[in-house]
Amino acid sequence: RIALRNIAEIASGQTVDTYEFDWATLQYTDTILIREQVAKRFSLHTANYHLCALRGVLKECWRLQLMSHADYASAVDFQQIRGNDTEAGKVLSLDELVKLFRICQKDKTPAGLRDAAMLAVLYGCGLRRAELVELNVADYSNGVLTIHGKGNRLRLAHVVNEAREFFEGWLQFRKTDQPVFVSINKVGKLGDAPLTTQSIYRILNHRASQAGIDALSPHDVRRSTATHLLERGVDLAVVQRMLGHKQLSTTIIY
Repeated sequence: RIALRNIAEIASGQTVDTYEFDWATLQYTDTILIREQVAKRFSLHTANYHLCALRGVLKECWRLQLMSHADYASAVDFQQIRGNDTEAGKVLSLDELVKLFRICQKDKTPAGLRDAAMLAVLYGCGLRRAELVELNVADYSNGVLTIHGKGNRLRLAHVVNEAREFFEGWLQFRKTDQPVFVSINKVGKLGDAPLTTQSIYRILNHRASQAGIDALSPHDVRRSTATHLLERGVDLAVVQRMLGHKQLSTTIIY
C-alpha cells in the first residue's frame, strides 16, 4: 500500500490515496516516468519492489477488464532497475542460456545429457545447488519434482517444455531410483554417489568456458530465473513460492 501510494503521488504530482488513484489510466509514458522517479528516490531494492507492486496492480486492472490487454502489455513493458548494490553475482541473458544448452547438446557423451538436464532444472525450477544434489529419481513424477528445501521444507516444482525434455531424457538414460545427478568418469561410466555442490559449480564453469561465457555460479542461474520471471510481470508471491523463500524480503533482492 505504501509503495502504491508513492507511485500514485509520482504519477499525479500530488498526494493521492492508493485506493482513489485510477490505476487503469496509466500508460507506457506514465510507467516509464514512474520507473525513473523511483530509481532516483529509493534504494535499488526498494525501487524494484515499487515496480513489482506497480506490475501487480496493473495486472489486476487487466484481470478486472478495466484496461485492454494491449494497454496492459504496453504499460508493464519496462525493465527492472539495475545497479551496483544488487546481491553479488550476475544475471544471465537468454542468449547466454541458449549458448550453455547448445554446448551441452553438442556433447554426445553421457556428461552432455546430464549437464543439459542439470541446467534445465536449475533454471526451469530455480533450484539451489544443494537442492539439486539432493534429488532422487523417485522425487519426480509426471512433470512434477518434489524439492527438499532449506529447513526440511518440501515444495513442488513443475518441469515443463524443453526443460522437461532434457530432464526426462537424462532419467531414461539413468534408469535407477538413486540420485539423479552423479559423477561420470572419462569413459562414460556413471558413479553411484550424488554430485557434490562443489562439483555442480565446477561443471557449470566448465560449460560456461566452452560457451565463451564469463565464469558463473549455480546461484547465478537461480538469480536469472527469478529476475526473468519478475521482468515478465510474474507476481512476486509466485516467484517467492517457486524459489522456496520463507520471507518475501529475500525474493525482493532479485
